[in-house]
Amino acid sequence: MAEQALHAVALMCRILDAEVQPTMAYRPLPLLWAAATMITAHRPMSDAIAQLQALDREPRVLSVGLGVGYQWVDSPLVGASVVVITDDDPSAAESYADQLGHWVWGRRAQWQRESLSPERALEQGELAGQYPIVLADQSDNTGGGAPGDSTEILQLFVERDMVAQGGLPPNYVPALMRGSRVKGPLLFWSEGVARTGALGMVK
Repeated sequence: MAEQALHAVALMCRILDAEVQPTMAYRPLPLLWAAATMITAHRPMSDAIAQLQALDREPRVLSVGLGVGYQWVDSPLVGASVVVITDDDPSAAESYADQLGHWVWGRRAQWQRESLSPERALEQGELAGQYPIVLADQSDNTGGGAPGDSTEILQLFVERDMVAQGGLPPNYVPALMRGSRVKGPLLFWSEGVARTGALGMVK
């Protein structure tokens, strides 16, 4: 992030000093990019970053961008996109944007992940036998405009007779968890990005 900020400021200075003349090409892509494949340290996203870096090294290119979008946003404009900015060379910008867009689209299956129900996610965690297990309700992500008040994972805790050892988020009633019994290994529950986790025990 810091490196990109410095790059953007340096590029802006060059534009203001009339050293470069930005020409841009934009390609929208009809993709709903799964959040699980957006982690830049791992494949396949690291492969996409390598493609951006390779194009960035082209002498006529000023900047290259890949927008993965946000799969849960409620907008008809949601989707991925690529942007290429060159120095006074619109045809090169168009060509590189096509090249990058085709590369992303040709690997569209790699950017997808099967959605899991809370029950299935918990079952997979228990089968792995490694704790803590983290359950994140991505569709209730307040960063994407959701209210952050989903109770689906909390309902799973109640149905499985799990006890809260830590505090629940303020909009949940602690009495819901009263009477539960400690059963087994520690589990961590996370409900949305802005919520406090509740520690519990699995049957």
